[in-house]
Amino acid sequence: MAKRDRRQDILLAARKVFAEEGYREAKVGNIAAEAGVAKGTVYLHLADKRSIFVELTDTLFLRLGETILKVDTDGDVPSQVQHNIRTFISAPGRSRLGVDGVQPGWTESTENDGGRRPKSTCDQRFRNSVLEACSDCQSPF
Repeated sequence: MAKRDRRQDILLAARKVFAEEGYREAKVGNIAAEAGVAKGTVYLHLADKRSIFVELTDTLFLRLGETILKVDTDGDVPSQVQHNIRTFISAPGRSRLGVDGVQPGWTESTENDGGRRPKSTCDQRFRNSVLEACSDCQSPF
């Protein structure tokens, strides 16, 4: 497997692990297991958990920036915003928020909740992970 492909597999696995476990609970070992590689292989491609997360969020915001069209405030703003949202979430090869396996309306079974819950819980965990990872950063504003 090419080095670039392995790195991409690790990043795809990391998205899933962060979405399911949250930033604080996610471990590099879990990311490695999800990617089907040794923990050391993750460190050959990426420095640490934080750098993995930063790369994922940078990629997400880059894709978001490429997808979103400038809104003309003299036009139909709600329709333009809806178009931007639909375009982003329906882009080929990408699921909601760029997180594999997280789709609205799906459910998951977990060991600790005794049943099934909406996949949107994973969406919320991903958003919370972004906030957790950034909580120790100083705001540029």
